[in-house]
Amino acid sequence: MTDVNKAPAYQVFDPGDMASLAYQTNIDRRHCTRTVPLRVICLGLSRTGTTSLRQFLVDLGFRDCYHYASVLQENPRDADLGIEALDAKFKGVGEPYTRPQWDALLGHCQAVTDTPCTIFHEELLAAYPEAKVVLTERDDVDQWFRSQMNTTVRYSSELLPTTWLDKLKSAVFSPLDPKALHLIQLIVSHAPVWKELWADYHQGTTSAKKAYEEYNSKIKAIVPRDRLLVFYVKEGWGPLCEFLELQPPDTPFPRRNDTEVFVRNTKVISEFTREASRKNMAMTSAAVAAFAVALLAGWQRWK
Repeated sequence: MTDVNKAPAYQVFDPGDMASLAYQTNIDRRHCTRTVPLRVICLGLSRTGTTSLRQFLVDLGFRDCYHYASVLQENPRDADLGIEALDAKFKGVGEPYTRPQWDALLGHCQAVTDTPCTIFHEELLAAYPEAKVVLTERDDVDQWFRSQMNTTVRYSSELLPTTWLDKLKSAVFSPLDPKALHLIQLIVSHAPVWKELWADYHQGTTSAKKAYEEYNSKIKAIVPRDRLLVFYVKEGWGPLCEFLELQPPDTPFPRRNDTEVFVRNTKVISEFTREASRKNMAMTSAAVAAFAVALLAGWQRWK
């Protein structure tokens, strides 16, 4: 077994952590290639411990582990490729992603987890048949559903404009990356499980519970048993280290991005977004007003 206790520290930020913006990059991965082997494909849905699992893998020496936060806050330019892949999969626009395209987007990563990678589970399993697969689950579907309703789905609903006026204000005044918002919109509109969650949140239904169970059953059915680990993060280092043939670190198992942390981080982002939008609106209004005054004064002189 490999000893990972000497692995260098690697920073993993919780989704929504504003501190991550200081390390944000602007890399166009379209022409990148694979630089490290993809060793692990983690197919557990969001809110099954995916951020903890990301930290877990990083602590084990995996460099890097792709996650929803990778595109939404670490390298937002990845949204271009995410949109392209989603358009091809759900709208038939462009060519479906195969290994060369995944190598470009994910070539710097030895592992992947969370959305949007879980949406492309069939494509990734076909592209990387040598990778091991980890499926994270919650104790029960009700626990998972409550967590989704209180965190990611609620936050996505706050971010995405619904009326034409909200869409106009978002396009003109919002400081958020419009490509990232478009990526989220595509996911909640088209991706299985996510579109059920979105409908449940707005209609008061619970169809996503069945979608969650069907998704997990599908992964267990299509991945060979010797290649798959069904994992609950509460189990700690043992099962995953044994599965990956790695020596467990001598540090506590990471617990990341629980509901309290998620709500706190997204509240900060929401407040920042609203304040920035108000400032942008005020500055634009002042500029328009100044222009109108200057135009009126010029017209009066011309008369």
